[in-house]
Amino acid sequence: MSSWEHQVPGLSKDRDVLIYECLGQGPVPADRATHDFSNVTLPYQAEALASVVEAAYDSGLFHVRHIDVAGFSLGGRIALATASVHPHLFRRLHITGVGAARDDYAKVMLASWKDILSQEIRQQGGENGETALRAFGWSTILATYSHDFVAAMGAKRIRTWVDGIANQNTLDGIAALLEQTHGEMEIDEWSPLSMARRISQSQGNIMEIDRLKGKLVVGGNDRMATPAEVERLGKELSWEVLILAASAGHAVPMECAREWRTDLLDFLSGD
Repeated sequence: MSSWEHQVPGLSKDRDVLIYECLGQGPVPADRATHDFSNVTLPYQAEALASVVEAAYDSGLFHVRHIDVAGFSLGGRIALATASVHPHLFRRLHITGVGAARDDYAKVMLASWKDILSQEIRQQGGENGETALRAFGWSTILATYSHDFVAAMGAKRIRTWVDGIANQNTLDGIAALLEQTHGEMEIDEWSPLSMARRISQSQGNIMEIDRLKGKLVVGGNDRMATPAEVERLGKELSWEVLILAASAGHAVPMECAREWRTDLLDFLSGD
């Protein structure tokens, strides 16, 4: 959630903003000794997000369409999942860093993260668990930001980001997300392509003015959701695809914060 806090002032000038932290991310709430991560799958996350949106905005029935969503990476896939089962809930979707499938590099990175947070490490807990979360933090940062951006930030600053990942998440929560939401995209009914097809089919009987509008954004140097795979997803959805910065990596909203925010606001202000 802290990744989005710097975006709130610019996004909330003319609209209410709700930052949603998906199940599995974040610390265990202070009023609970433990947290249940037995189900953090995309369909479960979709229903959770729909319930939160309904409660927060008092939208009542799902056909009330005044809610726009910006989602990044896993958050983008959760937004797509929600739209695929509640097609009338959202007005516009602005999705960053989500492609139709993963290439071989991204598959290797995901395998490494699952290994870092393995069941054996989780059972050991304690210092081993903290070390594993820190290793995961370093690895995800190096995989999701461009080389030039990482070099410009330097090790001292990035170490503080790793501290945040380790201190603001749980080993079991992140491991559950990796196991339950990062399967074989090509064959999963909750893959981006499968969700895109359901969204497209759901819009067929809706008047043009009322149809869900969307946009996909990707960094030109994204290795976790390549521009080619984002283009393929965009074609399935008939949505515009923007390569926001040729040199940017996966974490476009953080690496190119101002440019990303400007594009989001421009898109949301459209008719």
